[in-house]
Amino acid sequence: MKIGIIIGTKEPEVVINGLRFGLALRNRHHVWVFLVKDGVDVEDIESISFNVREQVFLFTRWEGRFTLV
Repeated sequence: MKIGIIIGTKEPEVVINGLRFGLALRNRHHVWVFLVKDGVDVEDIESISFNVREQVFLFTRWEGRFTLV
């Protein structure tokens, strides 16, 4: 199955939950994350509580795909 996740915010909790969801599905499905609006800056998010950069790295390492819209 092909799964698409749309992220359109820079809110760390929302972004990290979307990426974790994508990582959970990656074993059986093809997962794409579409970054729109403020979501295109996910790598610039700095948060003490949520390590967004690590989740972005893990997502791409496990062959997840990002698409800028």
